[in-house]
Amino acid sequence: MKSQHPPSREELAEIEIGSTEISRAQKWVLSFFFLTLIFSIPILQQMHGGAGTPPFAGIIAEAGSVLVGSSPGPSGGINANSFGRLVDANRILLRGMRDTENALTDSSFLAQSLLPPTQLFLTSVLGAGNERAYPGADRWLFYRPAIDSLTGAGFLKPKVLAARSRGGNEWAPPPQPDPTLAIDQFHRQLAERGIELILVPTPVKVSLHPNEMTTRYPGTGPAIRNSSYDRWVDSLDEGVLVFDPAPILVQNRDSTGAPQYLDTDTHWTPQAMQAVAVGLARFIRERIDLSPSADSRLSRHAGKVANLGDVAAMLTLPSSQDAYPDQSVDIVEVRDNEKLWSSDASADVLVLGDSFSNIYSLEAMGWGASAGFVEQLSFELARPIDAILRNDAGAHATREILSRELGRGRDRLEGKRVVVWQFSERELAVGDWRTYSTPRVQGDENDTGFLELDGGETMEVSGIVREISRAPRPGTVPYSDHIVFMLVTNLRLLTTDAEVPGNALIAMQSMKDSTWTSAAKYRVGDAVDVRIFNYDEIDTRDGIGALNSASLGGDLSLEEPVWGEPIEAVIETPARESPGKRFMLAIVVTGVMGALLLADRKERKGVIA
Repeated sequence: MKSQHPPSREELAEIEIGSTEISRAQKWVLSFFFLTLIFSIPILQQMHGGAGTPPFAGIIAEAGSVLVGSSPGPSGGINANSFGRLVDANRILLRGMRDTENALTDSSFLAQSLLPPTQLFLTSVLGAGNERAYPGADRWLFYRPAIDSLTGAGFLKPKVLAARSRGGNEWAPPPQPDPTLAIDQFHRQLAERGIELILVPTPVKVSLHPNEMTTRYPGTGPAIRNSSYDRWVDSLDEGVLVFDPAPILVQNRDSTGAPQYLDTDTHWTPQAMQAVAVGLARFIRERIDLSPSADSRLSRHAGKVANLGDVAAMLTLPSSQDAYPDQSVDIVEVRDNEKLWSSDASADVLVLGDSFSNIYSLEAMGWGASAGFVEQLSFELARPIDAILRNDAGAHATREILSRELGRGRDRLEGKRVVVWQFSERELAVGDWRTYSTPRVQGDENDTGFLELDGGETMEVSGIVREISRAPRPGTVPYSDHIVFMLVTNLRLLTTDAEVPGNALIAMQSMKDSTWTSAAKYRVGDAVDVRIFNYDEIDTRDGIGALNSASLGGDLSLEEPVWGEPIEAVIETPARESPGKRFMLAIVVTGVMGALLLADRKERKGVIA
């Protein structure tokens, strides 16, 4: 008699699958329901207003022009090698596919309808954030790249530098990861003109308040730094001055018990910023021989402002959420003879700064105006200050602007005794430390064939986009506004259809209040209608030059831009039901039709489900 062994898992699975019975009606109903669900989403998306995806035909045309050598590739130049042009064209296609996928995601009514309440549940109930924002204790929020910059390996370790230098992606060059290389080069360029360099690496939020992120750390003690921080300071060229704000912030935190950073934002409080400005002013006076300042007309005026932090905005919570309320802070405006403070290009102190300098200065950031770091430093020094500020990318953005200024014949270094370079400390570990050859004026303001407008002048033109920089996806960056630059050719006046000689380098706002504008969706080959203005006039009025931007490389970075605003037709559409109601209606209709189909088959064939 054969011994019986228990069946194996595979045999059991085969027995169970083999005995599973699905009626013909069930097959039809399930298939019908599945297909209806799959096709209803894109149909409803089109009813909702279309996907809003980039025109892939334009992307293919852009790749084709790079392939034949008629347009520059992603690196900014035309590759002489045919294989190199093929690689550049492939990068453009990959970038186009990424942009298309991102646009589909961003414009999806299903994501727009479901993501905010889902994220609110995850954050409020489960305490979970997302890939950019981490919830902490007491309704605090932290920016993930800032945490990574502290918890990661030392940024000066050879393996880390080598890995980062191989980074980037298929459509963007890798970063220059070594901060020492860029800083020492910049210091030597300034030293040739007798200008001192002072670095102000600003600690990140979790560096001062790790206890709000994890109970493993107390609320006291020195600031937490990346393991390579001290080595970096020691490796800098002799003569590079480093002003470290951390001891001042630690002392303030421990003596007052007050937070040094905003609850749901990446930046410091007004009081912490002001204390650092006082310390930096003392540091400058002790080490730099500045000319005696004239009688200052600067005065301070108290104010109050409330806003929701930039990290909270990255969570994409519903507008009605109350899990993270607006935070109210006291600011101190600096005025010059009762007018809002403004930078002075003739000053002997130049500040290069990122959003830590901008937060209470640039009104678009939502935390007030004329109350920022540079304004407080100007008041403490009792002298005017020249400033070049740009949100984010503190490792290179302000030096790039300075390079462009010098290349256009505007010597922003003339008469300067000291350059203060403020940047977020996280840039040491994650920033792109590009180098620039900017010690001397490299050009003049002669006519270069690009359209320029005088102050007060405006023009409505049409043209073809030949090159355009890229806008970041809303919610993936710690800022809510962004500017792109585009090269536009074939210019014609909209009013008379007359040809406009030359080309135009047009700067346009691509993201406002964490929402893409139409300019973010422009692609090479698009025909655009734009109202243009003098760039400097708009910058003086709205401070657009301080917003984060993505410029075009090569010689185009030296051209004078104009400011553009899209001219769009206003189309009135009838009121429609909300996407959620239409989606639920589609599900109900599908279920009813499936039930009717099942009942009909039962009646005709006697099939029992």
